[in-house]
Amino acid sequence: MPIESIQSISRVAFEELHPDRSKTSVWFQQEVEWYVERSRLLIGCIARNLQSDDWLFVVQGRDERGRFHEVESQAHLATHEEARNAFRSAVSQLVATGVKVFP
Repeated sequence: MPIESIQSISRVAFEELHPDRSKTSVWFQQEVEWYVERSRLLIGCIARNLQSDDWLFVVQGRDERGRFHEVESQAHLATHEEARNAFRSAVSQLVATGVKVFP
């Protein structure tokens, strides 16, 4: 998938998409980047774990009702760049499946 199909967006724009939020995640991670896939079927963020000082990403997809929920994630990544690259790879793989709804 071309990188152009994944767009960086502001936190405000990300919040307007109504991502699913784990009530506990706000206590241990700091989101630093937010993204939307061109079709708006997938969104995600890159975050720093405040307890372990490593990096993670989360990809969310829409369910049958159009609500976002986590479909892919990875934690314990050593660098911000590694998390960003892993995020882009995960989104590319999910788009390549052709799946449009993530129950």
